[in-house]
Amino acid sequence: AFGAAQPVVPVSTLAALALAANPTHASVVPLLDARRGELYAAAYAGGDVGAASLGEGVYGIDALCERIATPCVLVGEGVAFAGAAIAAALGAGVTQLPPPEGRARAWHVGRLAAEQIALGAGIDPAQLAPRYLRRAEAEARRTGQRFEPAPRALEPR
Repeated sequence: AFGAAQPVVPVSTLAALALAANPTHASVVPLLDARRGELYAAAYAGGDVGAASLGEGVYGIDALCERIATPCVLVGEGVAFAGAAIAAALGAGVTQLPPPEGRARAWHVGRLAAEQIALGAGIDPAQLAPRYLRRAEAEARRTGQRFEPAPRALEPR
């Protein structure tokens, strides 16, 4: 992208996981273990990563269960940590796809990026930076803020 002066788009790991679930009608809830008894999670209606019914964030298991509905598909490495507890709390209608079935592949990331580029979204490669939902403990103590600010929307080039 640098040498060709081409735009790039950031792709969320949670969105790539949702795409990996390949659902038809169920809500998809990608999960990553955030440690400290919490999960990085989001929920996407019917797996449409453009239609988040629950925004990306850091959630405790109980708080997450209050915000998601069944039927749903849990996907990602966080399923090993919290899948059984979520299924017990929500009852029937919870499907679990732990890795290797529920693992995002490079083509999932590429597909999401290609869709955004086709819509005219993109940024200069020099502006691309990782986005972490929760700050490192030392950074949280220094700034007094536990979470990173919300990202700005991508603007067409």
